[in-house]
Amino acid sequence: MNVPEDILNLIFEAIQPLSLKQHQCNVPQLQQRYRWLLPMAAVSRSWRQACLRHLYRILIIEINSETASSNIPALLEIGQEELARQVCVWVHGPESILPEKLHEELQRAKLFATAWLNVDTLHVWQQSQNMVNLQHSSQIAKGEWEQLNTDLSISLPSLRQISLDDLSSHDAYGHLWLNQLINEHMAGPYRLTSLRVFSDTPPRLQHPIQITRLHIDGVTFSRPLAPTWLRIQAECLRELTLGSVSPQSLWDLFTSTREQLVFEQLRSLRLVFFWTSRFVPRARNAIVFDSDSSDSSSDDYELPAACGFMASRYGQPKFPQLQSLELRRFAGDLPQFLTLFAGSPPYRSQLQSLVLAGLKTELPAHLDLALFPHLQSLDVRLVDYIREDDQLYLTDLLTQAFGSAPSHLSRLSLSINFDQIPEFQFPSLMPFDQSLRSLKLVMEIEVGDLLQLLQRLPAIDFLIVEDIEMSPVTSLALLVQRLRDMESLSPVSLSLTQLHTLLANSRNPHAYYALLLFVVCRLPQLYLLRVPEDAVVLLNKAVKTLVSAGIAANRAPHLQHLRVLPWAL
Repeated sequence: MNVPEDILNLIFEAIQPLSLKQHQCNVPQLQQRYRWLLPMAAVSRSWRQACLRHLYRILIIEINSETASSNIPALLEIGQEELARQVCVWVHGPESILPEKLHEELQRAKLFATAWLNVDTLHVWQQSQNMVNLQHSSQIAKGEWEQLNTDLSISLPSLRQISLDDLSSHDAYGHLWLNQLINEHMAGPYRLTSLRVFSDTPPRLQHPIQITRLHIDGVTFSRPLAPTWLRIQAECLRELTLGSVSPQSLWDLFTSTREQLVFEQLRSLRLVFFWTSRFVPRARNAIVFDSDSSDSSSDDYELPAACGFMASRYGQPKFPQLQSLELRRFAGDLPQFLTLFAGSPPYRSQLQSLVLAGLKTELPAHLDLALFPHLQSLDVRLVDYIREDDQLYLTDLLTQAFGSAPSHLSRLSLSINFDQIPEFQFPSLMPFDQSLRSLKLVMEIEVGDLLQLLQRLPAIDFLIVEDIEMSPVTSLALLVQRLRDMESLSPVSLSLTQLHTLLANSRNPHAYYALLLFVVCRLPQLYLLRVPEDAVVLLNKAVKTLVSAGIAANRAPHLQHLRVLPWAL
């Protein structure tokens, strides 16, 4: 079969099981990949080569306390090492592994048998139930770590991306055990472009950093350390995630007059403050003062309403290219912190996507999103329960957020956890209800309220909603009868084409008959419906029944072309 190579790759990507598309696939999942690829490899020589590329693109080494498994020996046997692009090392067991044991298992898995010239990505996950005894850390010879890192560097000379998940490095070993490898590739001919560390200790960098993507999670940075990291990388970073840097350190760093720190290339910034303490920014740091005129006694200084926090002596914003900002669990003055990312005339903020997530105490009702005139996507997530006495707060929050957002906002995601389904009326989505194209609701909502909401959104194209509350239709026969009895079905949206949904009473499969009756049949442009996997067969059968009975042609002709697919929650 003469199918172009790029088309073959698309075919394999489409039919590959979802779990195998994740980097965290292990050896049993790898064996599953063999099972579905083998029949295709027998079609022709070109199909076999495409299958091999797909199969050996990721080299997997799984190490536990007793055995190690890998697909590397099989690849070496056919002599096509050039197919490999990533190496994934999965270490798990009752306790953290010692370097000598890790080195031995990697050697046994044949990782050091050759230089993998096309491998540009290394992922390492270490998951252990218990850390090694602390006395081991002092007994581990420095040479053991050096030899392991040296062999990794020799075997993986072209690394551009390193990702490490190991929350026991500090307690088990006293340091991040990939430090040497990271530093060698920071200064080597193939410089790292991406570093992701989810660990209990930060890497110790020894070279000037020119890296575009940095993700550091899990580490509780000391105050002197975090500014040093950011200072080194500010000029070239394009994507930055920090999981537990002190908010006070960031505030001091971003507003410092001495550093004049400018993130010239930064496009995406994600800050998560789960493991940090509450702080209130000092008023004297609200504006970038000239160091000669700063007054240390000006703690009571009030910021003029027309003055942006990011105005420097040169009128230059510190995040001139920032397009995506995500703030989670910021336990401080959020409106004030947000002004750090607003422009100052004649410069305007370029921010297009904003995610705000936190407790009720962390998301104040008086958010002013007018600071971001180019905002196109807004995601607000309340992570604790909204109770009956919180409804005034919720109304104020949504009214202020919606009312101050730009009129051209095209995507809105709203996540609310109600303690119980309230009699809650959504505030008007003005001023952007005429242009909103995408909406996500992670909350329970009555079907009547949902239909009213859709009628207010004439441009809505894509909707995700969890959960819709409605009374079930008890049988397919009853669904057919009720549709026949209806004289007409007035549409609630002439623009919605995709709906992803989970029903509040999804354990009752008949609830999805009600979804067809009350919602789907009233969306004439809908062509894609995604529901939980166990409801796909039920809904497909119901749709075919309505089509074959002639009801769809008269009442809802779009059902003849509707695709019902599983939604991976």
